[in-house]
Amino acid sequence: MFLRIFLFFTVLSHVSNAQILTWDDLEVGKKYSLTAPVVFDSILSLPKGAGVKFFDLVSLSPVPAFMVEASLEPCPAPIRHQARPMAIVGPYGVELKRGCFLEIYLETRHYYSKSLLQSLNQTRRGF
Repeated sequence: MFLRIFLFFTVLSHVSNAQILTWDDLEVGKKYSLTAPVVFDSILSLPKGAGVKFFDLVSLSPVPAFMVEASLEPCPAPIRHQARPMAIVGPYGVELKRGCFLEIYLETRHYYSKSLLQSLNQTRRGF
Protein backbone atom coordinates (compact mmCIF):
# COMPACT_ATOMS: atom_id res chain seq x y z
CA MET A 1 0.00 0.00 0.00
CA PHE A 2 2.82 2.41 0.89
CA LEU A 3 4.47 1.71 -2.47
CA ARG A 4 1.26 2.57 -4.38
CA ILE A 5 0.90 5.87 -2.54
CA PHE A 6 4.56 6.69 -3.12
CA LEU A 7 4.26 5.93 -6.86
CA PHE A 8 1.07 7.98 -7.15
CA PHE A 9 2.70 11.07 -5.64
CA THR A 10 5.89 10.57 -7.65
CA VAL A 11 3.93 10.48 -10.92
CA LEU A 12 1.76 13.42 -9.86
CA SER A 13 4.87 15.43 -9.02
CA HIS A 14 6.43 14.74 -12.44
CA VAL A 15 3.23 15.65 -14.28
CA SER A 16 2.81 18.96 -12.45
CA ASN A 17 6.51 19.87 -12.80
CA ALA A 18 6.45 19.12 -16.52
CA GLN A 19 4.25 22.19 -17.03
CA ILE A 20 6.79 24.61 -15.54
CA LEU A 21 9.29 25.98 -18.06
CA THR A 22 12.43 27.85 -17.11
CA TRP A 23 14.16 30.17 -19.56
CA ASP A 24 16.69 27.39 -20.11
CA ASP A 25 13.89 25.05 -21.33
CA LEU A 26 12.80 27.23 -24.25
CA GLU A 27 13.52 26.01 -27.78
CA VAL A 28 14.40 28.28 -30.71
CA GLY A 29 11.58 28.52 -33.25
CA LYS A 30 8.96 27.00 -30.96
CA LYS A 31 5.67 28.72 -30.16
CA TYR A 32 4.61 29.40 -26.58
CA SER A 33 2.01 31.49 -24.78
CA LEU A 34 2.30 34.15 -22.07
CA THR A 35 1.81 32.96 -18.49
CA ALA A 36 0.64 36.42 -17.36
CA PRO A 37 -0.83 39.54 -18.95
CA VAL A 38 1.61 42.27 -20.02
CA VAL A 39 0.22 45.77 -19.44
CA PHE A 40 2.16 48.45 -21.32
CA ASP A 41 -0.23 51.33 -20.61
CA SER A 42 -3.95 52.07 -20.25
CA ILE A 43 -4.44 51.51 -23.99
CA LEU A 44 -2.38 48.45 -24.83
CA SER A 45 -1.90 45.15 -23.04
CA LEU A 46 -1.23 41.58 -24.06
CA PRO A 47 -3.51 38.98 -22.46
CA LYS A 48 -2.37 35.90 -20.62
CA GLY A 49 -2.22 33.10 -23.21
CA ALA A 50 -1.22 35.35 -26.14
CA GLY A 51 0.87 33.40 -28.66
CA VAL A 52 4.62 34.06 -28.73
CA LYS A 53 7.32 32.58 -30.98
CA PHE A 54 10.72 32.27 -29.29
CA PHE A 55 13.75 33.28 -31.41
CA ASP A 56 16.76 33.59 -29.16
CA LEU A 57 18.14 34.27 -25.69
CA VAL A 58 21.04 36.71 -25.85
CA SER A 59 23.55 37.42 -23.08
CA LEU A 60 23.93 41.13 -22.36
CA SER A 61 27.42 40.62 -20.92
CA PRO A 62 29.11 42.37 -19.13
CA VAL A 63 25.72 43.28 -17.62
CA PRO A 64 24.43 40.24 -15.66
CA ALA A 65 21.28 39.93 -17.74
CA PHE A 66 19.71 38.21 -20.75
CA MET A 67 17.39 39.44 -23.47
CA VAL A 68 14.81 37.09 -24.96
CA GLU A 69 13.95 37.83 -28.60
CA ALA A 70 10.43 36.75 -29.56
CA SER A 71 7.41 37.84 -31.57
CA LEU A 72 3.65 37.81 -31.11
CA GLU A 73 1.94 35.19 -33.25
CA PRO A 74 -0.50 35.94 -34.62
CA CYS A 75 0.33 39.63 -34.88
CA PRO A 76 -2.92 41.59 -34.51
CA ALA A 77 -3.28 44.39 -37.08
CA PRO A 78 -4.05 47.12 -34.51
CA ILE A 79 -0.66 46.67 -32.80
CA ARG A 80 1.49 45.70 -35.79
CA HIS A 81 2.96 49.20 -36.03
CA GLN A 82 2.97 49.94 -32.32
CA ALA A 83 6.00 50.23 -30.08
CA ARG A 84 5.78 50.56 -26.32
CA PRO A 85 8.27 51.24 -23.55
CA MET A 86 9.06 48.59 -21.01
CA ALA A 87 6.35 46.96 -18.93
CA ILE A 88 7.31 45.17 -15.73
CA VAL A 89 5.88 41.68 -15.18
CA GLY A 90 7.22 40.24 -11.94
CA PRO A 91 11.02 40.28 -12.16
CA TYR A 92 10.98 40.71 -15.97
CA GLY A 93 10.91 43.71 -18.26
CA VAL A 94 9.00 43.41 -21.55
CA GLU A 95 9.25 45.82 -24.50
CA LEU A 96 7.04 45.78 -27.59
CA LYS A 97 8.85 46.77 -30.79
CA ARG A 98 7.34 47.56 -34.19
CA GLY A 99 6.37 44.47 -36.15
CA CYS A 100 5.09 42.67 -33.02
CA PHE A 101 8.60 41.88 -31.80
CA LEU A 102 9.04 41.40 -28.06
CA GLU A 103 12.17 41.85 -26.02
CA ILE A 104 12.02 40.30 -22.57
CA TYR A 105 14.77 41.22 -20.13
CA LEU A 106 15.80 39.11 -17.16
CA GLU A 107 18.64 39.17 -14.70
CA THR A 108 21.06 36.25 -14.88
CA ARG A 109 19.91 35.05 -11.45
CA HIS A 110 16.42 34.40 -12.92
CA TYR A 111 17.67 32.21 -15.78
CA TYR A 112 16.54 29.00 -14.07
CA SER A 113 13.34 30.55 -12.70
CA LYS A 114 9.85 30.01 -14.09
CA SER A 115 9.70 31.80 -17.43
CA LEU A 116 7.01 34.14 -18.70
CA LEU A 117 6.27 31.59 -21.45
CA GLN A 118 4.47 28.25 -21.29
CA SER A 119 3.77 25.44 -23.74
CA LEU A 120 0.90 26.10 -26.13
CA ASN A 121 -0.93 22.95 -25.05
CA GLN A 122 -1.77 24.70 -21.77
CA THR A 123 -4.61 27.22 -21.43
CA ARG A 124 -4.53 29.48 -24.46
CA ARG A 125 -6.45 32.68 -25.04
CA GLY A 126 -6.34 34.92 -28.06
CA PHE A 127 -6.51 38.68 -28.31
